[in-house]
Amino acid sequence: MTPLLVADPLEALRADLLVFCHFEDIPVPRGSLALGDWALNAAVSRLSLSGRFVGAPGGTALLNAAGKLPTERIALVGTGRAAELSRGALTEAGRTAAALAADLRCRDVAVGLPFHALPGSDPAALAAAFQQGFAAAAPPVPPSLRFLDPAVSP
Repeated sequence: MTPLLVADPLEALRADLLVFCHFEDIPVPRGSLALGDWALNAAVSRLSLSGRFVGAPGGTALLNAAGKLPTERIALVGTGRAAELSRGALTEAGRTAAALAADLRCRDVAVGLPFHALPGSDPAALAAAFQQGFAAAAPPVPPSLRFLDPAVSP
């Protein structure tokens, strides 16, 4: 199945859950996560700098947008060190996100991938790696899954 890339800006995107990958060695967000952090008044940066969420592989944090974005639930999924990001790491992040989405009973999940961390990579291939892990761990009736287009999420 081909990953669905959507061009909706964050301030117009509606989903049950908005997922971002977060690196453990970059406490200040970049790419699409930076846009989300800005909308959330630096809540992601504060969480990371406090040490309560460090971005280790398999780690998660759940934030409430408190009306600042149409999607109320924002999930951070740890992807480890930025220099070690690979398609395999994105597949694992997809598994982690699917488990969280299932626990929260989400039917519609949007994902902002860190395209900036792998310059020159095919965005559809990176989204497919995440989607592969998501599908492997999703419930029998999986939620819909879409990805922020890199043109919208730098």
